Amino acid sequence: MSDEDIPDTDDDDEEDDEEDDDLDTGTPHDCVSCNECGVEFCVPHPWHVARLADGRIWYCPNGHAIHYGESPLAQARRDLAASKGERERLEAELEAVAGRPMPESPFKPAEPLIVIEGWEEVWAWLGIGVAALGMAVLVAMLVHAAVTGNWK
Repeated sequence: MSDEDIPDTDDDDEEDDEEDDDLDTGTPHDCVSCNECGVEFCVPHPWHVARLADGRIWYCPNGHAIHYGESPLAQARRDLAASKGERERLEAELEAVAGRPMPESPFKPAEPLIVIEGWEEVWAWLGIGVAALGMAVLVAMLVHAAVTGNWK
């Protein structure tokens, strides 16, 4: 094969430059492919960004539906709106509760059996406790001796 048989693919021709000028819209394009048929095609960048943001359905050149779903920005906006609604609900509930007294608890604290004021009373109660314990031991020993008959 000679050099004359090889087609010229050089981009220096004026005809090719004119064709490129006709195709150049001045808008950047994004190349995408269809998940159904695999065809690759280009769409204007601003339009593609809008579809990413809004999640609307669009179509490949062969008619297959394409969509990106909910964008992270849309998810964040939806979550923020839900959070604001929850916050407003809780603030309204707090205002309603803050304006009235808290209901009384059905559980009442137990009354103390004794009230001890000061160390003197503590020692007195301890003395009574020790004396009572001593008396209980003495009674137990007497009962044991009476039952066993061992009075030594």
